[in-house]
Amino acid sequence: MPRQTQCNRWWEACGEKSAPDALPSLEQGLLEILRLCEAGESKAAYEKLLVLHKRFPKEDLPARLEALRKR
Repeated sequence: MPRQTQCNRWWEACGEKSAPDALPSLEQGLLEILRLCEAGESKAAYEKLLVLHKRFPKEDLPARLEALRKR
């Protein structure tokens, strides 16, 4: 499945009418996950973490999240 189609489906599932022009960076995604966790939205944070893991499979996301948490 083409990447654009996957992104469009993901955005539509999130209630957005159209996909943004560019996907958020890894750090932006991790910051959003931290914000969701702090807001008590653990399910949404977990879902975003899964999406980031698919986009950045070689990154150690738990370590990156911990480093951002300490900043």
